[in-house]
Amino acid sequence: MNGLIRSQSFKPAPQRRDFYAGMAMAAPFVGSMIPYPWLFIALAAVVPFIIHIAYWGIRIPQRKSIPMIIWLVGLLAAIHIWGLWGGTTPYWFRTLGDMAIVAAGVFVFLTRHGRSHGSGGMFDGFIATLIPFAIAVGILGLVKAGLFERGYLLGFIYERYHDLYPSGSSLKDDYNAFSLSLLIASMGLVMNALKDVRSHSKILYNILGLAVLISAGMLTPSRRFAIASILIPVLWLTVGAVTIPKPEWFRRILLPIAGVVWAVLLIHTAIESPNQIGPEQIRDYQVIRSGNISKAESEDRFVNVGPAADRLFETFNKEHSYGFASRIDRLLFGKDLLVERAWLTGIGFSYHWEYSCRFGACTYMDYPHFPLLSEWLSGGIIAALVTMAIYFLLYRSLWRLGWHGWMTSITPMALIVLFYSLLSGDTLFSVPQFIIACLLVQSQLSVVMPAGQDAPAR
Repeated sequence: MNGLIRSQSFKPAPQRRDFYAGMAMAAPFVGSMIPYPWLFIALAAVVPFIIHIAYWGIRIPQRKSIPMIIWLVGLLAAIHIWGLWGGTTPYWFRTLGDMAIVAAGVFVFLTRHGRSHGSGGMFDGFIATLIPFAIAVGILGLVKAGLFERGYLLGFIYERYHDLYPSGSSLKDDYNAFSLSLLIASMGLVMNALKDVRSHSKILYNILGLAVLISAGMLTPSRRFAIASILIPVLWLTVGAVTIPKPEWFRRILLPIAGVVWAVLLIHTAIESPNQIGPEQIRDYQVIRSGNISKAESEDRFVNVGPAADRLFETFNKEHSYGFASRIDRLLFGKDLLVERAWLTGIGFSYHWEYSCRFGACTYMDYPHFPLLSEWLSGGIIAALVTMAIYFLLYRSLWRLGWHGWMTSITPMALIVLFYSLLSGDTLFSVPQFIIACLLVQSQLSVVMPAGQDAPAR
């Protein structure tokens, strides 16, 4: 195939296909940080890949070279379509939307599979794209948090979320997805900081960028970020201690970490308001709309005003089963549905309606918050087995990557996405970042372990 575009002024290099594919894979992570309709800015990450395939054409690998995990994802998609037909849900559009994002990711992966070229690999393009987007969104989130602590609102966010203004630095109501992208970008910056960079501007960029990402993440109510962020210093110290000579530890490990800690403390000091406000004191910040919000309106919509730390840890106590009380109730309800209905064939996606009426007064979507149970409910035992097989293949790929997976940060990244997905996701496709992470791991495995080679030494 000769492609669709032939231009003498722009000729994308064929060996950059993996890099551009990685850029496209970053789009779901970028989009999860930006509210609708501005989330379409994330499509800018896809443009280089589209131009590339338009010029060089689409190349689909031979069937025997397609990884098993791709076939399992396709089988699970077919089961989902059957589940939508067999058990109707008022939230079918969300299910199809998630499947469309996953399908796009699989397409990007297939058109580049087996064509890795060293530093231009897929994961490099993914990290290089996600980091600057995440830093820009993180800065905006910090500004939003500082204004929010002082009683001001960003109008373009208020217009989108009339029911409840997002807490802290999050620009979306789904603050877990927001914080996930910040955390993944932080991992990439840690690996950049571990490189022997002599440029003072790059060192400063790494330190301040990491401080912005960590600060923005900690100013969300995401307990998942608070727990998973422990991996940031662990990764920095562990990989640094192994790869950097001891005489360089102070300059390349301890000093940068101290700089990040100092910058984070400085950012939090600047953002936190010395005078705590109440809902009745909130004023509208003139960006899109103007005018004050009435006391009654603010009391209904902005009940989460207060220190971010209080909002983050308010459910970390025995009374709330240390944050798992709501999860346990949903798991038990799902188990009852399987026992009472059809554990063998499932009940389709009608469980959305069952959960919505049980836990959400039939007004908003709800689900088990455990993907394996959701798949079992929607597609029966076959869907559950396929889900477990996908989990197993991800674990096996990470094991085969060995130490290389930690050196490139792709292993902790995949584990973090898995952690978020297990606690937040509906089906495996409802957190498309999980499937994207599986594909990125496969792409890295094809670089480290060409066919016929043994796993790298641990």
